[in-house]
Amino acid sequence: MSQRTETMRVEPRPSVGVAIFVGYAVLFTLAFLASGVDYDDVADSTSNVLRAIVIPVWVGAAVLLGLTAFLGWWRPVFRDDERSPRWTLLIPAFLALGIVAGLATADWGDRDASFIVWLLVGTIAVGIAEETLTRGLVLTALRGGMGEVGAWFWSSLLFGLLHGANIVLGQDVGPTLQQIVFAFVFGSVLYAARRSTGTLLVPIVLHALWDFTSFMGSDGDVSAAQGLQGFISYAAVILFIVAAVKRSIFATPGTESVGEVVTTST
Repeated sequence: MSQRTETMRVEPRPSVGVAIFVGYAVLFTLAFLASGVDYDDVADSTSNVLRAIVIPVWVGAAVLLGLTAFLGWWRPVFRDDERSPRWTLLIPAFLALGIVAGLATADWGDRDASFIVWLLVGTIAVGIAEETLTRGLVLTALRGGMGEVGAWFWSSLLFGLLHGANIVLGQDVGPTLQQIVFAFVFGSVLYAARRSTGTLLVPIVLHALWDFTSFMGSDGDVSAAQGLQGFISYAAVILFIVAAVKRSIFATPGTESVGEVVTTST
């Protein structure tokens, strides 16, 4: 029997993750500014959605996926071999229920079909891009230099800070600061969704649908969870806190999730 070892092109380490994060944040901010759309006006028309979300974010998502493949990080970015205890599946389950509530109470009647379709296309891109960036590439990089608690905290904090760019994009300081805090909490719940299901695909879907329902809200405010959607989703936050205190959510991922990937053949 012979053994073949496939190594990553770049070893996961925090500095690599920070560099990728900063690069994406700068490029996205410049692309959004180039669209000429004010942040608070994103959900006002189909044209704004196309220029400010669909085009720049899909380009960013494609770049991040290509970078993942180039680095050789595909497996650790998208999969955890060791999951947290089964009861923690309640965390993404309650978040999903909140999203269903958001869809049920969304402002469907006042939106054109083209707006709804392109908004969904755009928020899918947001889910892919921001999850691949923060709970994918950044989390993988942080795991290469620190424990799981630190990797959760810093990846979630960076996810929150990513939304700080909205000040530059036209959002007022107060709502932006609230959004940073909310994004940290929301990012922590999405981290738990990854750990409980063992795949990044679940956070991608939850993130995309959450943003979709937020933009479809009657006031177009995406800075915080509101109404029934937020009320139900608070259960996911409470369960995350319980899981964090019990350290259930921080079980160390399997050895194939970080570092060297080993395969065997005969």
